[in-house]
Amino acid sequence: MVKLHIGIDDTDSPEGMCTTYLGALLYREISKIAEPLDLPKLIRLNPNVPYKTRGNGAVAMSFDAKEEDIPKIKNLVLGIVKELSDFSHRNTNPGVVFIEGDIPEKLERFAYQAIWEHLDITDAENIAEELNAEIHKFRLGRGIIGALAAVGHPLKVFTYELLAYRTREFWGTVRKVNKESVFAVDHLMYPFTYDNVDLSKGSVLITPHGKTPCWLELEE
Repeated sequence: MVKLHIGIDDTDSPEGMCTTYLGALLYREISKIAEPLDLPKLIRLNPNVPYKTRGNGAVAMSFDAKEEDIPKIKNLVLGIVKELSDFSHRNTNPGVVFIEGDIPEKLERFAYQAIWEHLDITDAENIAEELNAEIHKFRLGRGIIGALAAVGHPLKVFTYELLAYRTREFWGTVRKVNKESVFAVDHLMYPFTYDNVDLSKGSVLITPHGKTPCWLELEE
């Protein structure tokens, strides 16, 4: 068995798609072929990068795979990224990374740089070459920065994020969530869940507003 680490980023846009949704689909499909080593990782990168697609979150996942299945897994990943990424927006420049074996320690430092600093595509290409990481760029391929960072982040301190997605026929349509119910659940579950609402503004924080697979509209 071979450890296979997969990183994905920059597949969404302000108009649609969601990298976490794409990652969830991949995790489900790859789990039919290989053994997951853990849950997928969602890493929030530097929010001040001007060309981010939306929330600047990258996704990574790791599996134990048979060596003969690795080409099949890679083709599956690249095919789904090509099919589902929202190429209608100029800022959507997906990147995919594959690393086999143990994750190099140097990639952890790169991950924190991607959170704290402003990196460019050349930085990612250089460290990928140095660490023998396999990278795939779509269009400009800026997503390889986040993809490498997501694989390299050690998640020594972490939280869990529960995401719900709609089926394709409901994407972009109005979906109503009762505001009072979100506040009630937040009150009931705090501090085990948090950042669900903004008490000072009286607003809900957990419902995305973009036209994505998880787009919601509140019912006042």
